[in-house]
Amino acid sequence: FIGRFDRVKNIHNLLKSFSAQKLYNDFIIIILGYPLNYDLVYFNFLKEFVKDKKGVYLVNIDELANSYNDKRYITLKMLELSDIVILPSFEETFSLVALEALYFNKKLIITKNSPYQELYQDWINYFVFPLDPFKINLKEILSKINFGISQDTKNKILDKFDCKIISKKYLEIFRKFL
Repeated sequence: FIGRFDRVKNIHNLLKSFSAQKLYNDFIIIILGYPLNYDLVYFNFLKEFVKDKKGVYLVNIDELANSYNDKRYITLKMLELSDIVILPSFEETFSLVALEALYFNKKLIITKNSPYQELYQDWINYFVFPLDPFKINLKEILSKINFGISQDTKNKILDKFDCKIISKKYLEIFRKFL
């Protein structure tokens, strides 16, 4: 996970699910983000929650770097080194992290109420795996994910990663629901 330590991001439910399903035997989960001044209580709650959890790392990017460029580099490097990117938000608008994950050919686990389901209908259950934000069953989704990505598939992703096309699709969805 990469993003804000914000309640709407549903990080606590993700971490509870990860621990309860004992996924730490096969995976580690890294939560990379930054705390919000208006909700430091939530950030401190998350820090306390993960303190003794196996396979879980909560990383405050503000403690790793000061400049925007350094933070951006760390974020992109983390995406590049990850196998899967998870966005478990209760509600999500348009997240660049999801686009960047797909750009890096990463599997993307999202919630069913994000715009990605509409943007990437042909990729659902191949690159993009929707889940219920209230019942996060990571084991079920991970069993569906094929981690091997062929060069042909990578080329298809890169061909479809066109900011103008994606922005246009997003605007069409936005207008549809205005």
